[in-house]
Amino acid sequence: MCIRDRVTDLLRLLPFNVPSGIDIDPVPNSEERRGSFEAAAACKGAYYSAAFILRTVATMELDIDPDEINISSLRAVPRPEGGFLGEIIMSDNLPNGAGFVDWMGQRLEFLLEEALGIGVKNEFFEDITTESHRLACDLSCPDCIRHFRNLSYHGLLDWRLGLSLLRILKDESHQCGLDPSSDDFSLPELEDWISTSEKLRDQLCSNFAWTPTVFGELPGFTYVDASNRTRNGVMIHPLWSRNEMTGRLAIAVAEAGDPDQVILADTFNLSRRMSWAYQQSVSYTHLRAHETSLHLV
Repeated sequence: MCIRDRVTDLLRLLPFNVPSGIDIDPVPNSEERRGSFEAAAACKGAYYSAAFILRTVATMELDIDPDEINISSLRAVPRPEGGFLGEIIMSDNLPNGAGFVDWMGQRLEFLLEEALGIGVKNEFFEDITTESHRLACDLSCPDCIRHFRNLSYHGLLDWRLGLSLLRILKDESHQCGLDPSSDDFSLPELEDWISTSEKLRDQLCSNFAWTPTVFGELPGFTYVDASNRTRNGVMIHPLWSRNEMTGRLAIAVAEAGDPDQVILADTFNLSRRMSWAYQQSVSYTHLRAHETSLHLV
């Protein structure tokens, strides 16, 4: 989970394992057509959001300016089984290092617990998970992880998604609500997800004359395409895998129909670029239908 490079004063953070049904690969795979670019964008947002949360917790504990610690880059680390994991690289702002990221590396477990509200102080966690902040901030805002110095990241930042990735770093079995037997949806970063996905689904259906519905426990939608075929779709969490479907998602997709034909619409992309997400989804299903017809011929 954590690699400290004392020679170059870098802190490198990456998950060692990926939970079943979770996709945290920040690199689009050109060989995959099912949501590859959508998933990669959401994963980048999760990594950067997690990094800014962790940095904020550290700077509050150290009582230093956040700019003393740089979020240097997000690096793609190849996995032996294929695909990539994201590695966040953090460094001291001072050229020769002030020892802040080394301090973070030595206390990473403590910082993760504080960021996730299971530590001793939990100051930042309690601030961003208050009802007033949750209701006012759908993605990120100046009261949590957005400020003028990280302006270039604003389109990616999402404090809820950041907390979800930090939980995966803390607990490699965390599935972000996929397990029907878990109480994950009671977590602050997930308790609003169903209602948020319903609102986005309703907006999507209103914009494109689709019909809102429910598959399993998840919000869904249905429409008739240009070939007069009925298409079904399911709303998904941004970190749920589109290719390794388990738990709640597998149940919902099985109810919606042929997995290869079901549209999977994630809340990260729909909340930022609904028309683009619509085009990607429709293009995918049309392509799959075309491939199926060619195969039958």
